[in-house]
Amino acid sequence: MHGLFFSKYIHSKNYRDINVWLTVDLYMNILVDALLFKKSIIASKA
Repeated sequence: MHGLFFSKYIHSKNYRDINVWLTVDLYMNILVDALLFKKSIIASKA
């Protein structure tokens, strides 16, 4: 996950995009963590 966004931001000529990519990367990680957390709770209840 990180590698994809990191390479995109390295190759970006427009440095203002860096903040956008880091923000997207952060939100994606939070989203994935939330989904995994929800799955683990459901699994523990089952």
